[in-house]
Amino acid sequence: MFLCNLFGCSGGVCSILKNLQPGEVVTVTGKSGNIIGPAVFTNFNPNTCIVTLEEENSVTPPTTSITKISCKEIESITFIS
Repeated sequence: MFLCNLFGCSGGVCSILKNLQPGEVVTVTGKSGNIIGPAVFTNFNPNTCIVTLEEENSVTPPTTSITKISCKEIESITFIS
């Protein structure tokens, strides 16, 4: 059984991500201070608490990085309009 099934992905950032629509552009700050984004939110798995983000790299040729992070390890989310 997954840890998040025992304790739930609820409250704070996890609750925001549960309701976020795929395709939203966000910048995420992790609890370690690492900044991810701007990135496209693609998925939230409520069974594992894992968020999937796609971030375009600014190298030539352009590439896309896929980042998976637990919602419990995210300190803040900035929405980009």
